[in-house]
Amino acid sequence: MWRFAPHAIVFCSASCIMVVELVAGRLMARHVGSSLYTWTSIIGVVLAGMSVGNLIGGKMADRWKPEAVLGWLFLSSSLACVLTLLINSLFAATRPLKGLDWPVQIFFSALVIFALPAAVLGTISPAAAKMAVNRSRTVGATLGSFYGVATAGSILGTFATGFWLIEAFGSRGVVLFISLGLALVGLCLGPRRVVHAVWVAVIAAALAYSQTSSCRPQGGGYRPQTEGPTIQAKERGPQAHGRDARATTGATQQAANSR
Repeated sequence: MWRFAPHAIVFCSASCIMVVELVAGRLMARHVGSSLYTWTSIIGVVLAGMSVGNLIGGKMADRWKPEAVLGWLFLSSSLACVLTLLINSLFAATRPLKGLDWPVQIFFSALVIFALPAAVLGTISPAAAKMAVNRSRTVGATLGSFYGVATAGSILGTFATGFWLIEAFGSRGVVLFISLGLALVGLCLGPRRVVHAVWVAVIAAALAYSQTSSCRPQGGGYRPQTEGPTIQAKERGPQAHGRDARATTGATQQAANSR
């Protein structure tokens, strides 16, 4: 295998984590709005999921050869990303946490929807790091370049999401696009490529369908989240925060719904 394959692997996984984290806010805006509570919960949940994934991935890397598990980890990450769309739609339709305090609703919604993909994506970097170290005699330099490449992947994922992906595919389409990319990497890594190939075909078909005129908002194009009137939240104390948080989005939430 290519010498710098571990670096390419962690570059892909790190960029995908950032894409999922950024698009999460737009997906959740449909049912909880886009507020400080929303972004705080998403960032915290994604970081916590990555931490758990790193721990699990490290144990897996010690138990099995990285080459034997990385393909399955990418396939699992792809499945987990698709699952977020289903769970998010279920939460938007049923509002199962509506009896809880508003910030608590937001936190547990983010936890249930996005903890799994963050954790599964977090398992990839320890396995890739072990692969990189096994192929090098200079551990320090190897790990330095490894995590530098991971950071570069995160930067690329951040800018690509904000400046291109959401405009090109819409929020749900971005998740399917990332799922397809993860599945393709898993297909390249193997080992059971027939299983991976079937999943790639399914996701590719879902992505293509999501971009048809019946699934995209009328008029197309990107509409900035600052477009139209917005309602400013006021902080008047702990008893008012739930009601005010519901009013933070206005037209912003409508724009997120259409994407």
